[in-house]
Amino acid sequence: MSEDQIPVTPDIAATTSAADDTSTDSDAWGTWLKWFALAVLVLVVGWVSILVIQSARSAAARSRFKAQLGRVSLAIQQYEQQYGAFPPAYTVGKDGQPLHSWRALLLPLLGHEDVYQNLRLDEPWNSPHNSQLHHLRPDVFGHPWFTDSLPGEAHVLGIVGPETIWPERYCAKLADVVDGASNSLQLVGHSEADIHWMEPRDLRSADVFDKVFVPANPAVQAWSVVPVAFVDGNVRFVRQSIDRTILRSLISIHGGAPLAGVDLPPAPLEELRELRPVRPAADFRRTEVSPVLDTPLTENRNLIYCATFQIAWDQWRDRTKRSLHSDTISDLVNKLNQSRFDRRNLAADSYVTESGSEADVPKFLERLRTRKMGGKLSNDLQSVPVFGFFLYAALSKQMPFAVKFDRLDDQLTFKSGQESDPVASFGILGDPTADGRTGQLVRQVEVLNHVSDDDFIVKLHTRLWRDEIFLAKIAPSQTLAATLQSAQARIAKPVTNGFRTTIGEGDVLLIPVLELSIAKEFDELNRLKFHDSQHVAHSIFQATQTIQFRLDEAGAIVESETLIIGDYGPSEYDPKKARKLTFDRPFLLWLQERNASAPYLVAWVANSEWMETRRPQP
Repeated sequence: MSEDQIPVTPDIAATTSAADDTSTDSDAWGTWLKWFALAVLVLVVGWVSILVIQSARSAAARSRFKAQLGRVSLAIQQYEQQYGAFPPAYTVGKDGQPLHSWRALLLPLLGHEDVYQNLRLDEPWNSPHNSQLHHLRPDVFGHPWFTDSLPGEAHVLGIVGPETIWPERYCAKLADVVDGASNSLQLVGHSEADIHWMEPRDLRSADVFDKVFVPANPAVQAWSVVPVAFVDGNVRFVRQSIDRTILRSLISIHGGAPLAGVDLPPAPLEELRELRPVRPAADFRRTEVSPVLDTPLTENRNLIYCATFQIAWDQWRDRTKRSLHSDTISDLVNKLNQSRFDRRNLAADSYVTESGSEADVPKFLERLRTRKMGGKLSNDLQSVPVFGFFLYAALSKQMPFAVKFDRLDDQLTFKSGQESDPVASFGILGDPTADGRTGQLVRQVEVLNHVSDDDFIVKLHTRLWRDEIFLAKIAPSQTLAATLQSAQARIAKPVTNGFRTTIGEGDVLLIPVLELSIAKEFDELNRLKFHDSQHVAHSIFQATQTIQFRLDEAGAIVESETLIIGDYGPSEYDPKKARKLTFDRPFLLWLQERNASAPYLVAWVANSEWMETRRPQP
């Protein structure tokens, strides 16, 4: 083929038509859109991926935390099976101060026997030795997601309180969980407790409401639920917005009442006014003080008895080992000699008694100081003569209610004879089903007998299991002892007319606020001479008893002292009908420890002298 016949490749640049020049800008815009769409797609995919990762991470954290709570619950169950009770919230030393948390007690059951063996359980958790173990927190007590704000922080916590499965230093048993193991909370997962894992501290009931179950931003799903473990070991996630009444019932193991058989250290009754200074009995024109129960009741007159005088008198007989006789016929001496107060009816930590000579006074005063007992009369011990003797007894009781009753001033008028006085009062006026708090108040009241609104007996439960308060609006018998026996007989065998033992809808409970601070000098004893069965002469020159008592919406306080100083020698009923349980007429009141055979304080309240009258100001 000749050179003229060889095909020639057209020049692209030369052969591009003029029309193609106008498409350049359009292609550039399309390319930019493609790249923009790709970027948006990458961002969307990335954002979705992050959400998926976070969701997966949150789900994994929840699953892991659930497993941790389950593992700790299992260890607690193993502890209960091994020792017959759940572990205490904390252990205490000889001085009663907390030493170690329940978490430390579970270490052997969680595979950390080595850490447990290195602990010194007789030393505080933060002692120099135990502090060396602070960094050895088992992972099971940590949080799988959140970084600790406190090194070694605990995120698995108990709910401590007298009504919970963790009643302070005491051990609850499975039988105590009357609300059901599947209905009672045992553990809570919390990310910001600021509690070290070895520290003998956990959440209290108020903390659960104020710090844990606080509804947060609903958009932050990780904070919308709280991991909890029940006594039966079941682990669930509970919404932070849970109804407070339901939450309160889950925290309690038996209807909101303190653990039966447990006497937690009494908290000071800060809401109560301080007891009034003691005044002489002569200032109380309508009140009598008697050292014995077998004392006649007088119309429209108050009468109060406290066991401290009998306890001191018993010391005299126990000290001499002989019977005592008065040289002059005395009805009071005969009654004191014929009576005896069984001190088994009082817990040992609530009273102190002693008898001795002048040489025994310094040591006894130190004992009173150590026991934080003794008041005005203990100062008079310094006046015991060299060859004399003293008889002393003191009683101190603080009985707070678990939940304060409602203060109901201007609701009660107390009637005594021809007089009617508006007085300060407390009790229950609202619907017991209205809220959880009122429900707790109802559980503090037990109707023991009810014939009518003018004939009934109730019992008030205090936060301390052993102390009970009885009030009986009944007809008086001839004596204080006979009136008490009548009330106790009705409690032992109540009239079976179908009365309700609980406060119901429409019922009203009104109790007057009571306060008395009185000092009684038993002058009739001071004038008497005594001799024992061996004809050894005795004489008494001081016999004084003080009684301070207050009952209001927060609880009751009793402080009483007795000091005797002497010398040898001369010298029809409808159970559905709403009841008005109002103590607006004379009534009987007594204080008694659970299962005791006798009360330590009994009073017949016949007038308003001990009450806060609410007469309108002129």
